[in-house]
Amino acid sequence: VDPGDYEGWRFEMDSTLTAARAVLDMAEAPDLADMVRRADALLAEDDRAFTRKATADHAEAWEARWTHLESRAGATGLPVHDHGDAAGAVERARKLLREPDLPEPHRDRLSTVVEAFESRRVARQQAEMWLAAWDERGPSGDVGTEDARLILADPALPEALQSRLTLAIDRHERLTRVATPTATVESTPLAEDDAAPTEAVAPARPVRSTAAPPPPSAQVETDREARREEAREAANQARQRAEAAYRQLENWEAHLADGRLQRWLVHADEVALDPHLADSARRRLEAAATLGRRRLDAHAVHRDWLEARRSHADAAASQDRHVLDHPGHEDLLAAGRRLADNPNLRETARQAITAYLANCAQMAAARAAFLQSQAAWTRLEAEAEADGRNPLDLPETGGVVSWFRENLASPGVTAAERQAMTDVVARHEARQAEHMRPDHGISWRF
Repeated sequence: VDPGDYEGWRFEMDSTLTAARAVLDMAEAPDLADMVRRADALLAEDDRAFTRKATADHAEAWEARWTHLESRAGATGLPVHDHGDAAGAVERARKLLREPDLPEPHRDRLSTVVEAFESRRVARQQAEMWLAAWDERGPSGDVGTEDARLILADPALPEALQSRLTLAIDRHERLTRVATPTATVESTPLAEDDAAPTEAVAPARPVRSTAAPPPPSAQVETDREARREEAREAANQARQRAEAAYRQLENWEAHLADGRLQRWLVHADEVALDPHLADSARRRLEAAATLGRRRLDAHAVHRDWLEARRSHADAAASQDRHVLDHPGHEDLLAAGRRLADNPNLRETARQAITAYLANCAQMAAARAAFLQSQAAWTRLEAEAEADGRNPLDLPETGGVVSWFRENLASPGVTAAERQAMTDVVARHEARQAEHMRPDHGISWRF
C-alpha cells in the first residue's frame, strides 16, 4: 500500500473485480471464482492495513492536540483536566481506545490520560456529595470528617475542592467544639450549654450577688455573642475578598494581556467557596467568573485563529501561490466572521479581524481583475501567434498593458505574477520606443 501508484492500481483492481463478478453471475467459472476470492482476501488485508494506519494517525493527532491543550492550560496556571476542552478530548480518547487496531504504545498513553480524568471525576463527585450532606445536616453526629479527610488525601482531587473541603472540615470541628458540653461536677449547671440545671434551686435560697458567679444563661449569651462577632468578622472579610476579586475580573482586558486572568478566575472560585460569603455576593462573583472564562476561551480561539492565519500565509508563500488561491482560505474567513460576532472577544481583536476581512475582500476584487487581465493577455498572445504577429502590436494590447502598469503594487498578485507583469510592461515600452525611432528600427549599415 506504500507505492505512489497504489490508488490507480486499486481503482483498476476494483473495476476488474466488478466485471469478474458480473461474469460469475452469468456463468460458472471456477478459475475466475478462485481468482476473485484471492483478490478479495488481498484487498481485505490492504483495508486492514489502511485501518491500522488511520487509527495510528488519529492517535498521533489526538496526542498532539492534547499536548497543545496542556501547554495552553499550563500557560494560564490551570490543570489540564479542568480546561473547558478536556472533557471532549477525553471522550474522543475513549472512542479511540475502542478501536481494536490501536497500537499498544498509543493505547497506554491514552489509557493513562483517561484514567487520570476518571479518577479526578470520581474524587470530585465524592467531595461534592460529602459537602452537600454537610450543608444539609450541618455538624450532626452522622456527618463526620473521617470520610472528608480520606477524600482530601486523594491526589486526584481538584485544588478548588481541596480548599472547599479544608474550610468545611475546619468549620465542622470548630462548631463541634462549641456544641460539645464541658465536664460537669455533680449537679453544677453547665457553663457552655443551654440545658437546664440537673438540680432545682429553691426560690427562698439566699444568693449574695457579691460572691455568687454570674447566672449560666449570662455566660451562654456571652459565648453566643462572641461566636456571632466571629461570624460577622468572617463574613465581612469574605465580602471584602469577593469585592476585590470582582474588581479584578472587571479589569479583565488588562489581566488578559499580561496572562493573569486565569489566576484571578481560580482565586475567584476559591473566594466563592467561602461558607461565610453571602449568597448574593457569591452569585455575583460566580457570574463574573463565568463571563471571564467565556472571554478567556474566546481569547484562546482568537489566538489559534491567528496561528492558523500565519500558517496559511506561510504555506501559500512557500508554494508561490496567492493567499486567496491557497486551500483553506474560505474556512479561515468563515472562522474569522464567527470570531468577529463573538460578544466575549476583546474590541481591539474584533477591530483587527474586521480590518483583515475587509482587506481580504479588497484583495479578492484585485485578484479577480488580475485574472481577467491575465486571461485577456493570454488570448491576445494566442491570436498574435496564429496570425504570425507580435502581440504587442495588437490594438487591444494597450489597455491590458496599462492595467498591468497601474497595478504592479496590487495585493491581488504574487511575486512571480508581478515579475511577469513587469516583463510585459518593459517589452511594451521597448516596442513603443522602437517604433518612435526615425528608421523604425531598420539598420542601414551593411
